[in-house]
Amino acid sequence: MFDLMTLFSSYKIQFALELMAALAIVTGSLKRRSHFGWRVLLGALGVLAVAALLPVLWSNAAYMSLLFLVIFVSSLVALHFCFQEPVENLFFCGLLAYTAQHLAYQTYNFLVTISGLSRYGDMYRGSTLSDATPLALLLYAVSYVLIYWGIWVLVSYLIYSEENLDIGGFSARLGLSFVIVLVDVVLNAVLVFHVDADAALPLVVEAVVYVQSVLCCALAMAIQFTLLQKESAVHEAAEIKRLWQLDRAMYERFRESNEMINIKCHDLKHQIQALRQSGGALNHEALDELEREISVYSRKIETGNQILDTILEEQNVQCEREHISFICVAAGSELDFLSTESLCSIFGNAISNAIEAVKKVDDLEKRVIHLDVSRQRDMIFIHVENYCVDANQLVFKNGLPQTTKEDKDCHGFGMRSMQLMAEKLGGGLSAHIQEDMFHLNIFLPVTEML
Repeated sequence: MFDLMTLFSSYKIQFALELMAALAIVTGSLKRRSHFGWRVLLGALGVLAVAALLPVLWSNAAYMSLLFLVIFVSSLVALHFCFQEPVENLFFCGLLAYTAQHLAYQTYNFLVTISGLSRYGDMYRGSTLSDATPLALLLYAVSYVLIYWGIWVLVSYLIYSEENLDIGGFSARLGLSFVIVLVDVVLNAVLVFHVDADAALPLVVEAVVYVQSVLCCALAMAIQFTLLQKESAVHEAAEIKRLWQLDRAMYERFRESNEMINIKCHDLKHQIQALRQSGGALNHEALDELEREISVYSRKIETGNQILDTILEEQNVQCEREHISFICVAAGSELDFLSTESLCSIFGNAISNAIEAVKKVDDLEKRVIHLDVSRQRDMIFIHVENYCVDANQLVFKNGLPQTTKEDKDCHGFGMRSMQLMAEKLGGGLSAHIQEDMFHLNIFLPVTEML
C-alpha cells in the first residue's frame, strides 16, 4: 500500500510540492492573513501530509484521478488558511496553478519520451526512483523552470494589477473547473491505464499525445485568462457608466448651487455697499475681508459655453480654497457640439485630478493648473498641465497613469472614463510626465451635436 520506492508513490509528494510552487507564483497579489509565514508553513505541511497519507489502493484511472483531486482540494483549503480573499479568487488561483503544474509535467514527459529515456505511463507501472538519470533530472529542471517562469511573466502582466479575480457566475466557474479537471486529470489517467505495458506505443504517437495534452493545458489557461479579462471589462464598464451618471448629477448640483450663490453674493455686495455709505462706525478691514471671500464665489468664468462655465466655476472655487491658481484659456463656444455628460466626464475628471495632484505641492508658486482649449480646423485640442510631486512614483499602464490610492476597486477610473469618452467621440487621449509636470492632452473631432 505504501511502497515509497515506486515512482508513483513518491510522486504524490513531488506533485504536492510542484503544485505549491505554482501556487506561490500565482498568489503574489492576494491579501495575506496575519502571521502569514507561520500560516504558509502549516498549510504546506498539511498539504504534504495529505499527499503522504493517501494510500495507493487501486491502480486505475478513477482512483488515481480522485487521489490527485484530493491533494488539489487540500491546497485550496491551505490557500484559504493563508489568504484573506473571496472564494472565487482562491478558486481562480488554484485552477491556474494546477494547470501550470500539469503543463510543466506534460512538457517534461514529452522531452524524456522523445529522448528515449522513458516510455509512456512508466510512472504508473512502478518504475523505481533509481531509474531517474542525470539527463532526465536536467530535463525535469529545465521543463519546470521555463514553464513556471513563463507563467510568472503572464501572471505579473495579467493578474497582479487585478483586485478582483472573479471569472463570472457559478456556472462559468463550474464549467471551467470541469474542462481543466477533464484535461489535467481524467483523460490523461484513462489513456495511461489503457496502454498495454508490454506493447510500447510508436514514438510519434507518444509525441502527438503529449503535444495534444500541452495544447489542451494552454487552451484551458487561455480560457481562464479570457474569462478574467471579460469580467474585468464588464466591471470597468459598469463603474465608468456609474461615474458618468454621477458626473451629470454633480453638474446639476453645481448649477443649482452656483445660481443660489450668485444671488446671495449679489445681495451681500449691495448690503456691504449700503453699510459703507451709512456713515456708522464700521470695521472696514472686516468688510474688506468679507468682500474678498464673496469675490471667490461670485467670480465668473466665461468661456462661451454655459455648461463648461458651471463646471469650471465650481472647480475654481475649490482651487481658491486650496490656494491653487487656475489659469483657463478656453474657447468654450467651440464645444457646443458636446453633450453635458461629455463635458462633465472630460473636464470634471481632468481638473479634479489636477487639483488632487497640485494639493501635494508645497511651493505656492507651483500650485498652478493650466487649462487650454482651442480649435484647429476640424479638431478640438484640450490641454491640462500641472506640477506633480510624486511624478517618479506614477506607474503608466496602456498609456494611462494608475491610481496611487490603495482601494483600486473604487479609484482609478477617472482617466479611463475620459479616455473612453474621448474615443466614443471619435478622438483620443494621451498623458505623460516631463520635468515634474503632468501633461494631459485630449483631441476631439468637431461633429454635430452629441
